[in-house]
Amino acid sequence: MTSPARQDDYFSIFGMTPRLSIDAEALRISFLELSRKYHPDFFANASDEEKRTSLQLSSEVNNAYKTLRDDQKRAEYMIGKFGSGIESNKNAVPPELLEEMFEIQECGEALREARLGVDGMNLRAVEEKIAPLRTQVQATRKSLTEKLEQQFTQFDAAGLQSDNAQKLLREIRLTLDRMNYLRTVLRNLK
Repeated sequence: MTSPARQDDYFSIFGMTPRLSIDAEALRISFLELSRKYHPDFFANASDEEKRTSLQLSSEVNNAYKTLRDDQKRAEYMIGKFGSGIESNKNAVPPELLEEMFEIQECGEALREARLGVDGMNLRAVEEKIAPLRTQVQATRKSLTEKLEQQFTQFDAAGLQSDNAQKLLREIRLTLDRMNYLRTVLRNLK
C-alpha cells in the first residue's frame, strides 16, 4: 500500500498545488476516492501492518480534508506551513474594533447577568438591546470574510514563491485574528 503523499503536506495528499482558493468540489471528489481506497474497513482481512498503514493513511486523508475544505483552517495551515515567523495574536483586541466592540461586550455581560436573575422583563430588554448589536457584529464578520476572499485571490495571483507572499500572509493573519475575535464576541452574545 502506498501513501497518497507525504503526510506533512495536505495539498499533495490530494494532488493539489498549495493555494488559498481551491476547487471545493474537486477536493471533495478526491477525498471520497482516497477515503474508499484507504478506509480500514477494506483491510479487515489484511496483515496487521497493512491495517495500521490503512488506519494511518485514512487518518491523514481525513485530517487534510477537514483542514483544506474550511477557508479559515486552510489559511491557518498555509500560514503555519509557509508563513515564516507569522504568529497569531488571538487574545489581542484589534484596535479598529476596540471602540465598536466595547459596548457590545458590556451588553454581553448584561445579558449573562440578566439570565442569572429572575427578572424576565430585564432579560427581554437586554435581549432587545443586543439583537441589533449582534447583527452589527455579524455584518462586520461578513465584511471580513469578503476581505479574506480578496486576500486569497491576491495571494494566489502573487504565488507562494513571490517576494510579496510573506506580506500577504501577514495581512491574512490579521484578518483571521479579527475574525476569531468577532467569533468570540458573537459567542458571548448568545
